Amino acid sequence: MGYGVDRSDPTRPELGRIPSALLPELLVKGVVGLEVKPRVKKISELGQGDINTLIQLADVQFSDAGPNVTYAITGANPQTINQKLADCAGQTILVRNSGYADFAGEVMPDKNGTLTAVYSVFRADKQLFIRDTKDVAFTKERCGGGGIGGSRIAVTDLRKAFEGGATNAPDGFVQGVVISDHVNKNTDSKNIVLQDGDAGIVLRFKSAITIPLGTEIKVSVNGLKFEDYKAPGVLQVLDIPNTNASVIGNGSIVPKVM
Repeated sequence: MGYGVDRSDPTRPELGRIPSALLPELLVKGVVGLEVKPRVKKISELGQGDINTLIQLADVQFSDAGPNVTYAITGANPQTINQKLADCAGQTILVRNSGYADFAGEVMPDKNGTLTAVYSVFRADKQLFIRDTKDVAFTKERCGGGGIGGSRIAVTDLRKAFEGGATNAPDGFVQGVVISDHVNKNTDSKNIVLQDGDAGIVLRFKSAITIPLGTEIKVSVNGLKFEDYKAPGVLQVLDIPNTNASVIGNGSIVPKVM
């Protein structure tokens, strides 16, 4: 809703804001407390007709949830954050949270469940706005919570497979503790360094991933490509979909004394 056309940027005319003096004339109070039932949708079904309506998605989870991952950034310099939401079919959508929201500093749930939100589109990005954390009813185990494909592969065995000439990782998942720290930005935003026992490996995701230092995770590596970066250099698994990572909880690694 607005008033007139804002042409302050000639290349992008927008709907103008309603002058406060005209609010009593343009907005008429009505009945309050009416219930709006959300439309039940899948991420893949959201379209033009759903824009600016209340929708509900089932069996979804935050891709980068963890013990220290909050909805947005609060403090002296609040920042709005786009958190990625994924369903169990691998479809994703952004959940946009303001740094000024009352719940901005709350830790996002790391489980799976139902999310109710207002659907919107900004340029090419489909996005959701939750109204309150009550809209996030995540009580179930995450997709693949024990079913990320195949069996667990020790990082030492993953490295041996590459040394034996394999160009793709075997079917299964690796599990370990994140020892890289994306918060301080001393690593590439798409990379996670994972340690499992005495062995470690770089996992390179398709897009930036924000799983915090000290989080134990499992990551499906089914058939993904190996690369010896700037050989002979750092062995990494490439182009991992962000939804392949599942948070287990907190973990710790005792450094070797060398």
